Amino acid sequence: MVLRCFSDEGDHTDTYFHSEPSLEKDYEILVVERVEWVPLEPLKRCFPQIKKKAQLHIYPMLPALRRLNEKHPFVYLVLADPRYIAADIRPLKDAGFVELRYQLAPLERIYTYLYASDAYLIHKRVEEVRQGEAVVPSAILMCLGVSTPIITSATEFAWFLEKEVMRYSTRDELCKLLIQTFEGDKIVDETLKSAEEYAIKYSPQRVAGKFLRLFAGLLGEEGR
Repeated sequence: MVLRCFSDEGDHTDTYFHSEPSLEKDYEILVVERVEWVPLEPLKRCFPQIKKKAQLHIYPMLPALRRLNEKHPFVYLVLADPRYIAADIRPLKDAGFVELRYQLAPLERIYTYLYASDAYLIHKRVEEVRQGEAVVPSAILMCLGVSTPIITSATEFAWFLEKEVMRYSTRDELCKLLIQTFEGDKIVDETLKSAEEYAIKYSPQRVAGKFLRLFAGLLGEEGR
């Protein structure tokens, strides 16, 4: 479908911009032709709502997960932030193995879900991390201490973690890691051990203790 929803012609007396098609129509790809002609102010105002309609991170992996589910049946729980329910979730609904819940779950409930799960899958696209940009994977760090292996895409998103997580670069690698997880392969125990060691080493208590000792030393109170 091609829609003409703006004009910026001549002396700009006929300028208009209709945001309704971008906000109300269902589509998978949005192409803006001759962006330099688009009235930018009205586009900027509605762009945050357009972004809310984007495909969820896991969509590129759905075909591989669907094939895997045929041989190794599983349930894939997706927690969708209610603020982004405008996204087109039909691909998730069409996948019979996906359980979609609209909730911004508190951390305690997330831990409950993780304790009951075989794996915590975090898919990040390469283009989500810009070159030279510092990234802190809080979604991973807050769950390292839970006895559930974390499987994530091989991007710079988790650049400082090594054996603490399991990485995949292709759909086939993802399926292989999930099968190993379902079957209790030794890689799961190795990953959980490394994750536990990391969580203990950088626990809030230990980090806070180092700061307290540093502050005490700077104030000349060490040893009092």
